[in-house]
Order: sequence, then structure tokens, then C-alpha cells
Amino acid sequence: AETEIFHSNEGESYHSYQEIIDLMDSLVGAFPEICAKTVYGTSLEGRELSALKISDNVETDEPEAEVFFDGGIHGDEIGGPENMIRFARDLCYAYNDDPEITDLIDNREIWLYIMVNPDGRENMSRYNANGIDLNRDCGYMWDGEGNSYGAFSQIESKMLRNCIYEHQFVIHTTYHSGTEYISYPWSYRSQNAPDKDHIDFLAELYSTSSTYPDLEYGQGNTGMYPINGSTKDFNYGAMGSVSWSMEISYSKQPPASQIMMYYNHNKPAMLKMIEYAGY
Repeated sequence: AETEIFHSNEGESYHSYQEIIDLMDSLVGAFPEICAKTVYGTSLEGRELSALKISDNVETDEPEAEVFFDGGIHGDEIGGPENMIRFARDLCYAYNDDPEITDLIDNREIWLYIMVNPDGRENMSRYNANGIDLNRDCGYMWDGEGNSYGAFSQIESKMLRNCIYEHQFVIHTTYHSGTEYISYPWSYRSQNAPDKDHIDFLAELYSTSSTYPDLEYGQGNTGMYPINGSTKDFNYGAMGSVSWSMEISYSKQPPASQIMMYYNHNKPAMLKMIEYAGY
């Protein structure tokens, strides 16, 4: 049935690129009043680059706070897209049932760019099909890391940029794997960001709202390692969003039996970010 969004083994297996696209389309078909999909283009190997918007009056750009989540910019870090397709499903199914989530959908515009690098996901590679690290390809303080030969040189980073340019995202979370840490600007330099206190407050809120036992957070440059051309520095430095990388698991490919555990760690914090985006 059209509303049978997940199989009976829900949560216990990873989804392929095509399965994730099919699930996105199923949500749009089942919940057209609150869920719409925008296709920005196709990847180098012809896969869809798209995002879901979840909001009431979903076809209208209302004067509501916009919040942005993306995942899978590194294709082999496969937990992010899994987190996000489950989150999309839960938001849709909870509408008119869960008062808190209904209120958020009625009063926010929630954007989920579920798979930034679908070729990397299918090829189980960090990089896109050109061998470029897309999280070094953004135009803010770009300097040629990660094989990138120009700011926004790749179709996948261009389409992500186009989505960002069309909106005024208050808070942006990009999901990665490889450690458990919230890494916020700056990544390109060690000096504090101008809004460090505000960012710190929201990062602490994400940490304490999650169900991780001790989720640390801090500046990317000093808390993890220096990088240039990252999405978080672009979203913050060029667009003014509170932006960070959320590293959800020490393993880049946790056992399928742990997918729901990591999702459940993050879900309450994701809801909290949507709430605080409007304050």
C-alpha cells in the first residue's frame, strides 16, 4: 500500500540509494498536504539530488523559521541518510497525532536533504564519482583541499548550494560518522566565531537533548582538525546560519542492528533544533 512506508524489518537494515528515493516519494504520495520533494538536479552518475520539505501549507513559502538537515555528503558515512529518512517518516506519521510535532510542522519549514552524495553512497566511497571530497568543495575559504579544483566545482555541491541559497536557514545540521562530536565553526581557523556563545548554547542543547551519554561539542578547527571548504563554514560564514557537523557514530558503517539506536539518540535533539529555530 502507498502508506506502507517501511518494510516489516524496519530499522534493521540499511537502505540503498534507490530505496531511499522510493521512501521519499512514498512519503510525498501518502502525506501530500505536509510533505513535498524538490529535485535540484542529478549527480555525475545520474542519481537524484533532492530534498523533502515538511510543513503545513507545504507548497507555500510562509514567513516561518526554516531549519535544514543534510546527510551523506561523505558517501561511506551511511548513518546520516538513515537517520534522516526515518526522521522524515516519523514527522509525517506524527502529524495530527503528536501535539509537539504537529505544532512544529505547523510553525516551521523543515528541510531534509537526505543524500548529498548518492554516487558515493552507492559506490561506498567518501568521495563523489570524480574523486572529490564534497565537504572541501564549498566556496567559503576554499583552498583546494580534498582534490577540489575550484569552489563549488562539483554538481553535488552546486545543487546543495542552490538549495541553501533559496532559503534562510536558521540552524543547519549536516550528519557525518567517524566519531561522536558536534563540530561547529570555524573549521578553517582557530579563532572563535563571532557568535560562539550562541552557537555553544545551541550545541549544548543538542547534546543534552540527545540520548548520547556524553556528546561533546566544540570548534571544528581545534576540537577535531582544520579543514577548508566545509559546508558548516559556508552555511555560517556566507549565509549566517548556525551550522555544524554532527558526528553520530564512531563507526562509519555501524551494524544494521544499531541504526535505530543512533537514530533514537538524535531524534529528540533534532526536534529541539526545529523548536529553537523559531526563537
